[in-house]
Amino acid sequence: MEAIIDIIADSVWAEPRTLLLSYELYAFAARQPPVTAVMQQWMDSSRVALGRFFDPLTARALDALIEGVGIHNSIDAAPLSREAIRVVVERVAGTS
Repeated sequence: MEAIIDIIADSVWAEPRTLLLSYELYAFAARQPPVTAVMQQWMDSSRVALGRFFDPLTARALDALIEGVGIHNSIDAAPLSREAIRVVVERVAGTS
């Protein structure tokens, strides 16, 4: 749980260049089926890693949460605090 909170709150993957590449890759994958397959492999790998600790549905939700909050926090005038991120992660993981 702490690792997920760290990834989101400490912007581990949400560096400006990584975010920009992610936006572009998602948009490109939406139009290019071969790239869609690469994106699916990326998401599957993330979900497998999370699946070591969570059931498949929770792993999928947490995977989306990690990217989504990172993206939103990068442009939001009032990004979520570490404590708010903790609350949301715990709710999604069913531990609150």
